[in-house]
Amino acid sequence: MERFGGLSPLARASFEELQQLKGIGKSKATAIRSAFLLAQRLSQESTREAPLLDTPERVAEALREPNRLYEVEHFQVVCLNTRRRLIAVENIAQGILDQVLVHARVHMGRGRRLRRLRHR
Repeated sequence: MERFGGLSPLARASFEELQQLKGIGKSKATAIRSAFLLAQRLSQESTREAPLLDTPERVAEALREPNRLYEVEHFQVVCLNTRRRLIAVENIAQGILDQVLVHARVHMGRGRRLRRLRHR
């Protein structure tokens, strides 16, 4: 952990970077990556009821952990029901370090399709 400077940088480390450490081969690198993925899923699963996202602060809080390890910009659409409860978070596009190119016309129908699927 000293080499990476903390848990977050360690979680972002690639398999190759982990294998460069003394005593870490493919299986240990896989175990380390799996442990971080499991921790991320566990934190997402801890909320049983869909969270209420009625303020920008609550949206940021809900998306902070799942997006913590991204090193580049990700454009996401947060789909809410009429009671402002989370239905889904759709990953639309991935960009570069500080920007992402998204064409709105391509994604306009995504919410309608998602709504139709939820009501079946």
